Amino acid sequence: MCAMMYERTNEWIEHFMEQAGRKMSKQDLMLTAARAKWDTSSCSTVIVGKAVSATGHVIAAHNEDDTHGITAVYQVPRKHHAPGDVAVFDDGKAEIPEIPETYAYSWSEVRTEAGLAFGDNFINEKGVSVFSNSAHPCKDQKDESLGGDLGYGLRKIAAERAGTAREGMEIIASLVEQYGYYSSRNYCVCDKDEAWVIQIPRGHVVAARRVPDDEVYFIPNWFTIRQIDFSDVEHANWYWSPDLVPHAIERGYYVPTKENDYSDFDFAMVYQEEADRRDCRERADAAWQILLGKKPAELRAFSYKPDRVLGLADCKKVLRDHFEGQPYGITQGGKVSPHVDDHFCLCNSATVESTVILFDEVPELTIVYRALPRPCILPYVPWFLGITEFPEGYCWRSWEEAERTHFHTTDDDFRHDPRRAYSHFRALLYLTDADYEGNHETAAVDAVTVEAAWQEQAAALQASCRDKLKDSGALDAIREELTAFTREKAAEALRWAQDEFYKIGEAELDRIMWRKDL
Repeated sequence: MCAMMYERTNEWIEHFMEQAGRKMSKQDLMLTAARAKWDTSSCSTVIVGKAVSATGHVIAAHNEDDTHGITAVYQVPRKHHAPGDVAVFDDGKAEIPEIPETYAYSWSEVRTEAGLAFGDNFINEKGVSVFSNSAHPCKDQKDESLGGDLGYGLRKIAAERAGTAREGMEIIASLVEQYGYYSSRNYCVCDKDEAWVIQIPRGHVVAARRVPDDEVYFIPNWFTIRQIDFSDVEHANWYWSPDLVPHAIERGYYVPTKENDYSDFDFAMVYQEEADRRDCRERADAAWQILLGKKPAELRAFSYKPDRVLGLADCKKVLRDHFEGQPYGITQGGKVSPHVDDHFCLCNSATVESTVILFDEVPELTIVYRALPRPCILPYVPWFLGITEFPEGYCWRSWEEAERTHFHTTDDDFRHDPRRAYSHFRALLYLTDADYEGNHETAAVDAVTVEAAWQEQAAALQASCRDKLKDSGALDAIREELTAFTREKAAEALRWAQDEFYKIGEAELDRIMWRKDL
């Protein structure tokens, strides 16, 4: 059905969404109970080192999973600050001196009813991305005596100030050491050449490690930095807070076998409360098998050397996985939805955004492949980093208002609204989950088909723009092309979701419209 028809029948859709919301309420209760049982936050991240990447640059992929979350995407310009200005955030006490000028960045804002401190993802104009995975329960997680005046602002400040991934690591480490961090978390900061993983227990200490160029990294929601090379005093590949080990000794987390010999110090095992979590084991096992083509020797290894180059298709396959073919999978050959169980597979009930970033030598030509909210039934849409305006419908307020109200959401944020692309994508999600066996495969196949064409077109435009950049002064014209292309593909994705909704849901809509008890 055409988009015009979709607009005419918006009342049907709103009615269906209300009914779907009621149907999902029991599932929501199941999810809440499951998360309480397993203490689960289920984000997943893949990082491909540049030497084993099909692009010759780092590839970063991430599923952001936040129960009841919605996502809007903003383009935030450079900001200028006067001397004496400070950055303050609603969830912490830290007052951090501002810098004179920040970088511009793309901001994926995740909103929940209670306000979410740790869901947002960023990639700035220099081609530096920042996202995170939770790492709790950590031994220090609930000890308020350790302090921690900074939370949400950590990722935002890194995006505003980091010109490289290494700078991002250094900014995060210095802020945590100075102000303290009230959560426990894994941050991944990437650029075209490097990727740094920074792991933070609550308080004022961090451990960080660079992903080797010839290896691939995967993390669910546990610490993965194990033995630390304390001989790397230049911090070429490792960083650790000076009191990381003394702090662990003081709190009784670690007892060296030999005095002043920390060769047996295992950061992940020392600082993690539960070293063996079911949800992390299953996601790590499934992801490593996709990336390596075999079961890994150790699920909690930091990274592995793959026997082949890895690319966009490999990352998408990981982020879309439902444990198909695994003994712990529950789909039963596609008959049962994996989105309502407590397994929390790689693509799961809480996924609100899925991204694969193909970094480029020219930051403007970096492509962010974005699927909203869940990648298993929605296509990855190419968004070029160098665009000057964001596509219509993907945010519904100014970035300034979004910053002011991030922790002060209203009911309107979560209502179905035909002006918002996210509402249409979510409508399709609910429809397919309502009859997973009958509808999911149709949407999944159609999504892969349409995104394949977009991927070819994006690659062609990227090559064309690269040639044009050889001429001086061509950057502004290229930005116009990138902006037009991204707006076009984002609009096509919206129309695709509308048409797909009708293709597989017309009978359901008719049933809802004519039933007298609704």
